[in-house]
Amino acid sequence: MNSFSQFPTNSSQPTSQVTSLHRQRLEKLWAPTTSPTAAQAPTSQPDITAWFKQVGTWLLNSITNSQQLRIWTKITPDGLQWHAYDPASGHKFSAQSEEELRIWLETRHQRG
Repeated sequence: MNSFSQFPTNSSQPTSQVTSLHRQRLEKLWAPTTSPTAAQAPTSQPDITAWFKQVGTWLLNSITNSQQLRIWTKITPDGLQWHAYDPASGHKFSAQSEEELRIWLETRHQRG
């Protein structure tokens, strides 16, 4: 039995029209409906998505556009490793001790 047989059709209609009618009826069945709560939502509330985008853009710009020295640590199989990056000069540094990092920082300022 044809799955479209449940839809009444006029047998005098051309096959293409019948197919089109079946397609339209099926599309109506599958069309998304809006929930009553979404339709009643007040439009005066701020768009939270736009706010998060603005905050994210600001945060990204603050982190990536900064010319401040960046220092971080990383745990490796050999122990704690110290890293530094100076965006102003493009210099990178890594060491096994905090003391080595301090020496690099001091010489960096003496050169500049």
